[in-house]
Amino acid sequence: MNGAPQGGFPQGGPPGGISGMGGRGGLLPGGPLASIFLVALFAVTLIILAIAFYRLYEKAGFSGALGLLMLVPVVNLGVALYLAFAEWPVLAELARVKLLAASAPSAATTDPMRPVPPSAYVDATGPAAPRTS
Repeated sequence: MNGAPQGGFPQGGPPGGISGMGGRGGLLPGGPLASIFLVALFAVTLIILAIAFYRLYEKAGFSGALGLLMLVPVVNLGVALYLAFAEWPVLAELARVKLLAASAPSAATTDPMRPVPPSAYVDATGPAAPRTS
């Protein structure tokens, strides 16, 4: 039997001990450099998400700071539900503008199938003076 214990590994365990780190230390397999890289990647991702949520809430008409709450676990569920079901200030303003536009008299018709009456045309030179001969 080659002198190996019954577990299959020499000395009775996997190389590097139970933790599986290979004896190198650090937070993750690969050593401290891999840990620093992953933490930096996580930080950059959080910054990008913070900017995206800030802009999203601003475009909807809410305070951009409300979008930063999307980065807080559990609170983000409530904030997302609020965004989904609240009346957006931007849409309320759009409805108000549409109502004002519909109530104002229009200067020209935009319907191509409806003819414009001749009285709507204004002659730039004015009426012709009668000729005397």
